[in-house]
Amino acid sequence: MRSTVLVLLSIGTVVAAGGGSCGSGAIPFRFEVSADGQPVLGCATPQCFGYGDGGEGVEKYTESVFLREGDDRRRYMRYKDASPERAKCAFSSESQTCAATVEWVGGFEYDGEEAELQCCRYDRLKYSSEVGRPVVHSGEVYSGGEVIRDGRQTGFDLIKNVRKISGEDGSIAYELTVARMNCLPDPPEELIEVEINQREEIARILDKVVTAESNDAP
Repeated sequence: MRSTVLVLLSIGTVVAAGGGSCGSGAIPFRFEVSADGQPVLGCATPQCFGYGDGGEGVEKYTESVFLREGDDRRRYMRYKDASPERAKCAFSSESQTCAATVEWVGGFEYDGEEAELQCCRYDRLKYSSEVGRPVVHSGEVYSGGEVIRDGRQTGFDLIKNVRKISGEDGSIAYELTVARMNCLPDPPEELIEVEINQREEIARILDKVVTAESNDAP
């Protein structure tokens, strides 16, 4: 069994004050803090999300908010009549927290001191579960993403909330709230041909039921 884990690595990226947005069609999965304490948010489009029209918000990728490499060329295996999978994001970044059960951090604006969060609503998050609250310091990165079990994708670890922590020594760190939601991609086949004699199969199943009831009778 393989699952996503907390990864803390050394990074040397220095980012200008600014911000950006994952928009309604991408999910926050990666969070970096540069050597000078500025945040960088990574966005992804897993197979179970981001397909079709719907939702609100416009992607605004910058040096501070980026899309995972290769996701812009991802081919979705979705049914033609599948419903859109999009979040609904506020256009203005006015919040200091995205604490609602069905919210995640879709983007932020950073003025060099504080990061105002943009919250995105996705109703299927009510079925998610919190899996940790890692603290990311300057020069470190947390990376979530797809959860693989027995060779099959079952979930996706995303960043629901970000809280800034200022140390007495002037250091800056960020506490993340990480949640895991179900993320099952649609199968590549729309139909699977199965050879079966319907009458014989139904008779076989009924015979089993009758036999089981007979064995249970006193």
